[in-house]
Amino acid sequence: MVSVIVLGHGGFASGIKSGLELIMGRQDNLYAIDYNEDLDMHKLKEKIVEILKTLDGSQDIVIACDLFHGTPFNVSMQLAFENDRIKLIYGTNLNVLIEIMNQAMFSQDELDIEAVLENAKAGIGIFRGLDEVEEDNEEDDDVL
Repeated sequence: MVSVIVLGHGGFASGIKSGLELIMGRQDNLYAIDYNEDLDMHKLKEKIVEILKTLDGSQDIVIACDLFHGTPFNVSMQLAFENDRIKLIYGTNLNVLIEIMNQAMFSQDELDIEAVLENAKAGIGIFRGLDEVEEDNEEDDDVL
């Protein structure tokens, strides 16, 4: 089992959680904490620790932050040093979360965070026009 805590500035965390659940359905092992003007770094850490206390001691934990070296990342980095079950990632986007949740749902193995990031990177690109769509359709035709 993998639990994921998403952290980000403004409404990032709750927004990306909402997007993921629209696509994949409700996720009981996904938590979101928005870092906004109502929180300082100490209150943010308290919120994360509250979640960590509710989790089974044997499961993997992914803390997924929006930015490298933002306050959510820095607070999480301290917790990751204290708890070797925490995998801390940054630059989180919807592709990353979908990959994590897919692995959590469909794999019996330990979470392969490197594969998660590689697969998520494949979902980033630039649309080059209708020629690209036609090429994709031709490739799909070949598979059948």
